[in-house]
Amino acid sequence: MTHIAAVIAGLSLAFFGSSATIAGTINVPGDYALIQDAINASSDGDVINIAPGIYTESNLDPGGKPITIQGVLNDGGSLATTIDAQQGGSVFVLNSQEGEGTIIRNLVITGGTGTQTYGFLHGGGIHCQFSHPTISNCMILGHTAERGGGISCLFSSPTIDNCIISDNAADVGGGIYGYGNTSSPSITGCTISYNTAFSGAGISCSSNNSVPNNPILNGCTIKSNTASQNGGGILCTDSNSTIKSCTISGNTANDGGGIYCYSSNPTINECLIEGNSSNSNGGGLACYYNSTPTMINCTLENNSSINIWIDVLTYSDLVLLSSDPPSLSASCCVSSGCVALTSDDCTALGGNWLGEGSSCDDCPASCSGDTNNDGVINIEDLLNMLSNFGSVCP
Repeated sequence: MTHIAAVIAGLSLAFFGSSATIAGTINVPGDYALIQDAINASSDGDVINIAPGIYTESNLDPGGKPITIQGVLNDGGSLATTIDAQQGGSVFVLNSQEGEGTIIRNLVITGGTGTQTYGFLHGGGIHCQFSHPTISNCMILGHTAERGGGISCLFSSPTIDNCIISDNAADVGGGIYGYGNTSSPSITGCTISYNTAFSGAGISCSSNNSVPNNPILNGCTIKSNTASQNGGGILCTDSNSTIKSCTISGNTANDGGGIYCYSSNPTINECLIEGNSSNSNGGGLACYYNSTPTMINCTLENNSSINIWIDVLTYSDLVLLSSDPPSLSASCCVSSGCVALTSDDCTALGGNWLGEGSSCDDCPASCSGDTNNDGVINIEDLLNMLSNFGSVCP
């Protein structure tokens, strides 16, 4: 009798519904031959498990569902599942206000050419628009688009962790492109390498109005990216990025080989910026037009051209926070603080080089307007500024 009662109770739940949703697993190709068919058949909380192999689909759309779309790992932990769009559009399109519960993981994603929106092809690999999915442990390789070769974030803040984003190409944002004041992706433990673009070869972050976006990069390696114009590694435009514990190395651009800032105030904390090159200014860092980056305990070394270029004529500045100089030759006292640079780079920055073995503690307190660093703002500072008025900076 007890068993009959239990069956009746189960039937009652089936007919009258329950507030709880039981998540299930849908297998591809076991249950559905196509990934999109499995997505269409899924319910909130389901896991779509894609067996090892190569799947040729494009424009995969979760439709706003909080589901997990995942590949399989080999015994050694390498990725066994590949989705190749074969130049048929983006591999994934997330434009239905997906949240962090929409998860894409353990996949090789390749062969995408982007989704047409706002007059440009966006997101060869993954196109996010007004969505905030989770992208984890993926390889995003070999895509092209006009904005965001690997990933495009239009007014979107996806969580991207432990991914390799490599060998992608775009006009802007070869690896990752973020646009809009609500576009603040969180990027952790990723390698972004060998991407190319006109500007922002590794990452491009920009806002659409006076309200900047605030992307976060933590523990990432951004290396060997090439921009023909600005920002080989990172391009910030109206963007107050936080860049922490990152290695930015071997990137190339005409201006700002490692990082290029325009109307941006990024915080760059405990980063290694090395071996980047610029044909013009700022092998490591170049800043223009109301940009005031803050650098905390960073190391800059072996960058070509001038390690740091601050265009003071466009009201840009640099805030340096460090009790000891970074790993470079010696302390260079500038109006906003101290940085360790070579003598030539310090002179180009307009600073006072203290010589080898010096400490940032030896620099006088910052005093805006003290052009000769004597601790007093007076007529001599004004005459010093006027004597250089109209000069062309190198």
